[in-house]
Amino acid sequence: MDIVIATKNRGKIKEIRDALNRIDIKVLSLDEIGLHIEIEEDGGTYSENAVKKAVEVAKRTGKTALSDDSGLEIDALDGRPGINSSRFAGDNADDRERNLKVLEMMKDKLITKEGFLHCKGRENMGRHQTRSCGNSIKYKIIVQYV
Repeated sequence: MDIVIATKNRGKIKEIRDALNRIDIKVLSLDEIGLHIEIEEDGGTYSENAVKKAVEVAKRTGKTALSDDSGLEIDALDGRPGINSSRFAGDNADDRERNLKVLEMMKDKLITKEGFLHCKGRENMGRHQTRSCGNSIKYKIIVQYV
């Protein structure tokens, strides 16, 4: 069975390949099948964006498609950058620029507590089978500004 991963993110492709490497599924990237498209992530939720990408790739390829969407939600910033995490620092910003933008946004915030990071955007969508993260992940953040 072939599954097309509806993302250009190499890290996500590797992560999904690693997760599925023990079963008889061939994981294909968009580049590997020669599909060069931009799918606008304009949904109001992570689920809407993930479903939109998977459905569009499945229609264009005739193959099963898998997608996800995620974002960084920071309690001290009232959940921002959230669903717009990849674009909040500018359309062409790289990881370093996004990280610097977050640090700038956090400069006047004091983080003094432990909390929980909860996975969002992976619910059962009827025909579109997705997986839930299940439990929250406990984290402790230590931030040092230099």
